[in-house]
Amino acid sequence: MKKILPKSNLTRTLLLGLVFLSLGVFQAHAQENYPVLAASDVCDPADSTVNCTSNSTDLNDAYIGDSDGNPINDSTIGNYTNESAYLFINITDKSGKYDLYTQFNLVIYDATTGLKTTDSIQAHAPGPIQTGIYQVYKEIPGYVTNGEINSLIGIEDMIISWDVKDNNLPTCLEGNYAQCNGQIPDIIAEGPFIATGNAPDVACDDSNIEATIVASGGSGEYEISINNSTFQPFDGLEVYTVANGSSFIVRDVNNPEINVSNFTVNANVTGSQLNPICPDNVNLQSCSTEAEILTAYNNWVSGFSYSGGSNPVITSTPPDLPAYDCSVPVELTYNFSVTDDCGTESCSSTFTVTEAPAVSLTAPEAETIAACTSQADVNTAFTNWLNEVSYSGGCN
Repeated sequence: MKKILPKSNLTRTLLLGLVFLSLGVFQAHAQENYPVLAASDVCDPADSTVNCTSNSTDLNDAYIGDSDGNPINDSTIGNYTNESAYLFINITDKSGKYDLYTQFNLVIYDATTGLKTTDSIQAHAPGPIQTGIYQVYKEIPGYVTNGEINSLIGIEDMIISWDVKDNNLPTCLEGNYAQCNGQIPDIIAEGPFIATGNAPDVACDDSNIEATIVASGGSGEYEISINNSTFQPFDGLEVYTVANGSSFIVRDVNNPEINVSNFTVNANVTGSQLNPICPDNVNLQSCSTEAEILTAYNNWVSGFSYSGGSNPVITSTPPDLPAYDCSVPVELTYNFSVTDDCGTESCSSTFTVTEAPAVSLTAPEAETIAACTSQADVNTAFTNWLNEVSYSGGCN
């Protein structure tokens, strides 16, 4: 299988990595009142591709926790039956800035289907920026349902900004973007062991797909099997070029019997099967008129069409009808072809006009009438002689 590293059209490098934080660190902060990054609509969304390289404030990592800030992970999942969750991020302030402001995409991978949904977040925490944990305001409902994890949570396209003045206002990402950090790698927030995958739509049913496989939790050391192949190391995020409907097994190297996930990745096929349509063969009899032949030819050509396909284009040209000559047969074949995003399909049909049979004249044998034959007999013999003349073939 061909393996492709994550790709992005962003100017900054977006290398999606997994976050594995020490449970002890977070347990030490459990049930504290973390500062909240509250929803903010003061600023217009910034361009996530901006060249924004200051790192006075940086994101270290993230985890999924309950409303009290307790991490929900492999060690604690047994404490929950039905629980909403929140994203907690660990921030480092390096130079005493104020008014932490961030925008990012909160991505959620459905644990069953691998479907990826995105929610745009803009959030602000006034006052001096602290080094430590912030709670993002957005609730993730139903994160635990009947004791099972329903989703895998990640952060993409994050930009952080700050202020040099303590005025309780966010610094909007405008102008030269001097006070911001846009070089933050995308991450998957730590939670209980989970692995899933998805792929973007494809036009063709038989196309290969770009399957993004993600995993989080457990020991952080994974391996993967694709379509029952030998297990190989897996770093928690890879994009694989595989056949649509490929199966995956992801497991924790250090606990493979418990932390293991089996799933199939199916891309949605947006295009339909391309079907070229050719008319029945046409065979006109000899002595068809020029008008009849032309009408039949035009009807034959207009009978070529197609159905379905993804951006189909006709890539063939019908043969020309030769000038009318009843003594010359017409023999045309149209190899009709249509090309779309998935390839080329073709069919063919023929148009023929049988040539007129040649004219054949049969003359009577010479006949001599005896002298002194009456005029009436001569006339009768002559008429009979003319009646022996015959012909065949030709038209009209």
